[in-house]
Amino acid sequence: MTDILTGKTFSIGFYKGNSGSTETELTNYLIEPALLSGDGDRIEITVKGDFAKNNNNKHVKLKFGATSVLDSGSIASNGGKWEISVTITRTGESSQTAAAAFFVNGVQQSSADSSPSETLASDIPVKLYGKGSVTKDVVGKSLEIKYFKSVTTA
Repeated sequence: MTDILTGKTFSIGFYKGNSGSTETELTNYLIEPALLSGDGDRIEITVKGDFAKNNNNKHVKLKFGATSVLDSGSIASNGGKWEISVTITRTGESSQTAAAAFFVNGVQQSSADSSPSETLASDIPVKLYGKGSVTKDVVGKSLEIKYFKSVTTA
């Protein structure tokens, strides 16, 4: 089996920070159901941002539909860049696997595997959340999604 990049890549730059100590949606995107139409099809999601230069606790979370595919937990990072990288693979009409990793300043802090069960008949939201002690403790800056089709070769 070979995976082929379908030529569909979505990429945006943005600048949005958390609001006070409230969990804040920093960005979102809707995955079209046709893009995960066959078992083995996958998407790779990468989101990046910055942490404020202070000793406050910070928290980032990425959701695929109703499933939190990466939750950093509370991080006391004094500045720096963060990144979440997730691969979601279709395993059935309403089942997927997700493998995620969280990095701060290029060093992996945590990883998570999950089994979302999104129905692929309608759009699926991908949402990034940030939370800190004060406004802009967590800032989201970019989102990229790449689509791969699973192709069987002879």
